[in-house]
Amino acid sequence: MSFRTDRTMILWSLALLTIPFAGCGGDAPAMSSSTEEGSVSGVIKFEGKPVTRGQVHFDPSSNVRKGAQARTATIAKDGTYSVSTLVGQNRVRFSGVTSKRDLSFEELGRDIKSGTQTLDFDLAPTQPRRGR
Repeated sequence: MSFRTDRTMILWSLALLTIPFAGCGGDAPAMSSSTEEGSVSGVIKFEGKPVTRGQVHFDPSSNVRKGAQARTATIAKDGTYSVSTLVGQNRVRFSGVTSKRDLSFEELGRDIKSGTQTLDFDLAPTQPRRGR
């Protein structure tokens, strides 16, 4: 074999050996398949005032956790809520009532950690969509 052929074989061998380790860095995957739960509580406000009743929904389902059920918490009169949901990305949806109007909002992508955490939300009215 020539020097060039030996060198090429060594480079290909090294490349093939590193492929199984690709993606093994310290960062967490974008989508979690964990079944561990975290406890979340907080206050939900609309324009700075507590939402007086309604529900908050934490949906941990994804293409990795297709069967995961959304968790729902009732919003108390003072705007507080408490719920347990799966750790990782959750889609959070709100439905509730203030003294001004009925609310229905959706906020995508809250990262839930294991243990106990506080997530407060101060919602703002959404702008109406304009036709194209």
